[in-house]
Amino acid sequence: MVATILMMAERLDLTCLAEGVETLGEQSSLAQLRCRCAQGFGIAKPMPFRQK
Repeated sequence: MVATILMMAERLDLTCLAEGVETLGEQSSLAQLRCRCAQGFGIAKPMPFRQK
């Protein structure tokens, strides 16, 4: 399902953001599917906007 969504977004020239990425495995799988934007506890803990 994720691969299909990313493929549709690419064909429509849209940027996708994967939310809820919590493990290196999830991050790796998304990278293999050419998902360039991701967020979640596996990347960084929530923080105020100004601290990013």
